[in-house]
Amino acid sequence: ATALDILREAIGGFVLGLVYFLKFVFDLLILRAQLLSYGAIEPIQADRIVEVFPGLIQFLQDPAMLMYRVMYQASQILALAITILVGVPTCEGPCMLIGAVALTMILVTSCQWLNYDFFGLFAAARQTVKTTRP
Repeated sequence: ATALDILREAIGGFVLGLVYFLKFVFDLLILRAQLLSYGAIEPIQADRIVEVFPGLIQFLQDPAMLMYRVMYQASQILALAITILVGVPTCEGPCMLIGAVALTMILVTSCQWLNYDFFGLFAAARQTVKTTRP
């Protein structure tokens, strides 16, 4: 292995680590939003988190706030689309239907995401074995 190969693999590993860390932050934001909607935790301002955990969090404050704004806007667009297409439901039937569709969408998305994660880990393991083989 040449120094260029090692450098390329190190950069690739760093980029993959950063991508998985950003996926972790995104999952954490989704979990926080769900816990807030259930009333399981008290709301806290995002700026307060930076005060509590200084250091690396300050570096990630802007990407996290961007992801939070994107998630908020997406939820507002979905709420508007449901209001326009279905209207405000006055009985239990439409609420159950919309809830079942939303849960199905979440389930399908998470299954696809987990499958892609598995195949990504499998490909990364194969690449690691191939490059470290004597």
